[in-house]
Amino acid sequence: MSLEVILKLFLWSCWTLAYLLIIRRAHLDKVPGMPFPATCLNVSWEGMMLFEHEFGGVGWITVFIWFALDTVIMVQYFLYARPTNVTTLADALFWPASLAMVIVGVGTPIVLSHAFHNPSGLIAAYFQNALMSILFCGMLLRRDSIRGQSIYVALAKMLGTS
Repeated sequence: MSLEVILKLFLWSCWTLAYLLIIRRAHLDKVPGMPFPATCLNVSWEGMMLFEHEFGGVGWITVFIWFALDTVIMVQYFLYARPTNVTTLADALFWPASLAMVIVGVGTPIVLSHAFHNPSGLIAAYFQNALMSILFCGMLLRRDSIRGQSIYVALAKMLGTS
């Protein structure tokens, strides 16, 4: 097995671990574990990789697993972020704003890949990974706690990105 294959397997394993840890922490804390825009972008990019590209083997299986895990993360968002009482305008706009974010999230990786003539989707992946890191920091600061997060999520994401 080549060094490149070993590194890919390591990086993919770290990302998978990050997703699993996000799901676990969100379930325990009853809060979304990933910023919703990042979730929308991930589901879109992974869907684009699954349905627009023809590749097989471990890469396809990995992207399928990520797509499934991100779908769970998206469901957790709707379970835990949904307001129970509509008391503010933001509460009233939860569903329309969430739908708008899903639409933008679905379109962004597709538009980026076509605009930059990058059918592999790597430019979109780098863009959303950088944005995801910023959004995670923003979520941490906004919550003023580590609810939904852990140092292990951060380490797994960092190693998966490297």
